[in-house]
Amino acid sequence: MKPINRRRLALDAKALGARAFGARADGARGPRKRRKLKHIAVLPSLVTLMNGLCGFTAIVMASRGLGAPWEPGLFPRAEFAFFALAGYMIVLGMVADVLDGHVARISKSTSSFGAQLDSLCDVITFGVAPAFLMVKLVEAYSDYLERTGNDFALVSDRVVYLIAAVYIMCAIIRLARFNVESKNDDTHLGFVGLPSPTAAGLIVSMVVLQPRVASWLDASIEDFAMVTIWGLPFVTLLAGLLMVTRIPFPHVVNRALHGK
Repeated sequence: MKPINRRRLALDAKALGARAFGARADGARGPRKRRKLKHIAVLPSLVTLMNGLCGFTAIVMASRGLGAPWEPGLFPRAEFAFFALAGYMIVLGMVADVLDGHVARISKSTSSFGAQLDSLCDVITFGVAPAFLMVKLVEAYSDYLERTGNDFALVSDRVVYLIAAVYIMCAIIRLARFNVESKNDDTHLGFVGLPSPTAAGLIVSMVVLQPRVASWLDASIEDFAMVTIWGLPFVTLLAGLLMVTRIPFPHVVNRALHGK
């Protein structure tokens, strides 16, 4: 019986491990093969990019604040506040976010590229845009209350910025976790954690619907501003934290369309 050559066994084990990690046995790293993207599905990608464009437009609209209302050329009698327009653009991004997945499945062009592109656009539309809208709206109403002498009801700017930062980070974590845990053939009948479009919808609903609710209740501008200053940051923080929880949420649209 031949004696065991321990040195040779060690070299063989090293070579086997190096081969598993894509390196040569002498310690030098071998060339890594990069996966090249052969083709891109044009139509689903365009719908996804429209989602990101809506988010960018919402940021631009929110940055104009309480300026003169926008009057569209086709409808000269219509006037839209820029904050409301920012909210509507986020809603339009939600529509694009729903359509791109269905377009990809109908055209049988679902891919990892589409999932990554969708998440990047979602970070803009449902992460950065709602947080920026909240900051600018609270800032605008805080300036109004300060001019009217109601500065006792103000919330610290640092607290508002911190809440916006937490919301954005939670949205990024939520989308990254979704990419890791989901599969291309997943039907997505449910979510773990609050979906980012729903979180953005909670913020947008307060921006778009609150003026009408205030008019129905015949509330004063000061009361309306106070509710916005305190309520909107709280809703933003709550929505951000719900995104990173493990609480299950149903996918309403996919459940309604499942099997059709």
